[in-house]
Amino acid sequence: MTRFTPLAAVLLASAVAQPVAAQTPLNPNRTTNGELTATDAPMPYGTGRMDCYVFNVPAGRYRINLDSDAFHPFVISGPGRSCAGDLERGSFGSDGRSAEIRVNVVRGPWFVRVAAKEYGLGTYRLRLTPADQPRTSAPSAPQIPPGLELTRNMACGYRPGSRELLPLRAYRQPDVPGSNYVQYEGRAAAWTSLGFAEARQLPWYINGDPITFQGRRYEKYGLPRILSPSEVQFGGEYEGQGVMVDPTTTEHYVVYLIVNGRDCEFQPYQRVD
Repeated sequence: MTRFTPLAAVLLASAVAQPVAAQTPLNPNRTTNGELTATDAPMPYGTGRMDCYVFNVPAGRYRINLDSDAFHPFVISGPGRSCAGDLERGSFGSDGRSAEIRVNVVRGPWFVRVAAKEYGLGTYRLRLTPADQPRTSAPSAPQIPPGLELTRNMACGYRPGSRELLPLRAYRQPDVPGSNYVQYEGRAAAWTSLGFAEARQLPWYINGDPITFQGRRYEKYGLPRILSPSEVQFGGEYEGQGVMVDPTTTEHYVVYLIVNGRDCEFQPYQRVD
């Protein structure tokens, strides 16, 4: 059952001034496809990023649905144009993939804040409908291949020479360990058949040798970490491996190599000269 959480049970708005999120119009009875990225406005409290939408509709009762295959959705809404304003309704949902709230609009405008329950990034689908109108499936929802089920994770694929990091939906066969599939070019394909670059089995990676990127020397820095495909972007290549960088900065003191693309696992390398 979807939870409709009052403001007091969700959060207290921060009194500190925060950067203003860009406002996007939200039209009723249309599915809006969006993406949370590392460059979006920060939440006005805690951690994470957010997208902000504003809608004007006739007075009445409305339903707001947020769905994502990439993160645990968190949707909140309230009167006004500012996503840092007073919140009236908020929900984390109950299944980890969707959240729903219902609001009683007396007059407009109203805002909708899209975020993740925990720090998360990726694509989502947002829809505003009258509360008495039956909900229909979002047209952009992924078609799950027969015999497979969608996982909570995204995969990160890089083909040598492509100069692009691909975010991929990940699937598995229920009750079959190691059955890794991704949606690639409109079909479900076994991860091992696609030839994506991974550094983990290369001798220079295993030996901890330094790499060179943009004429500078980098060495392994800490342990591999899981990153969203939206948190990094292609920066260059080293020995056929994609070197990924933080898209929010031009001075790269840390870069990343894919060591396990199926789980979006990256090894940080720190600049040493």
